[in-house]
Amino acid sequence: MLFDKSLKENILFSNHNLVTDSVFGEMDMIVCRNVLIYFNSDLQNRVFRLFSDSLCRKGFLCLLIKVDKKLKKNLDAGAELKSEISKFKKEDEQLHIKISEHAYTQDRSQMELKGIKKKMPALEASGNMEVLYKVTRAVEQLQKKAKEAENEINSAFARQDAVAMEISRRKDTIKGLEESNRSFVYEKKGLKEFSAKDKPVPEVRVNKKAAAGTKIDGPNSSRIIREAVSRCRILEVKKGGGDEGGLSFYEM
Repeated sequence: MLFDKSLKENILFSNHNLVTDSVFGEMDMIVCRNVLIYFNSDLQNRVFRLFSDSLCRKGFLCLLIKVDKKLKKNLDAGAELKSEISKFKKEDEQLHIKISEHAYTQDRSQMELKGIKKKMPALEASGNMEVLYKVTRAVEQLQKKAKEAENEINSAFARQDAVAMEISRRKDTIKGLEESNRSFVYEKKGLKEFSAKDKPVPEVRVNKKAAAGTKIDGPNSSRIIREAVSRCRILEVKKGGGDEGGLSFYEM
């Protein structure tokens, strides 16, 4: 960004804490960029009041933010994450079915093996080698089948753990997006309230206490209270202009 040399020579840089500091002077223009999104609603309201009190009459407040755009971006990201979670949940359901099927296969194989093992002593005693060979082969097939089913079950359980972790990660991300969206909504609400502020009136009644540094805006003038005041009225009055064509002005 290029600045005229005469303008740069008159720029004053200073620190100001929006959270703890009070009014920072009567400004013709205040520019705020990417700050309010990090504040909660209470802090945002405080900053809006601070900006209002720090602007001079007909001053400009420039809030360089794109709340709606950021909200839409977060909402779209949240919708995509929810869609991914839905896919993972469907996969988890299929894994549950797979585990049940292989568990049934494993149980049936083990039951058949137990039945055959009970018959093995009698078969061995019979001396019928042909039958004994066939039974031995059947036992090997059943053991292989049970082992394969066990491996499939373990693989499915491992995938279920990975799916649960992916779902948890996406839920955490969605939670963060929702918290960010709440900040954007508070900010948008604050902007609307700030832009819809009532016009100032020429009289303010202080029923309790007004702290030092409070800015009072009237229709034509403003004043910053230097010392705390209580139970009083603050009026805007017109002065001068008594003679025809005389200069008139307003003060608090």
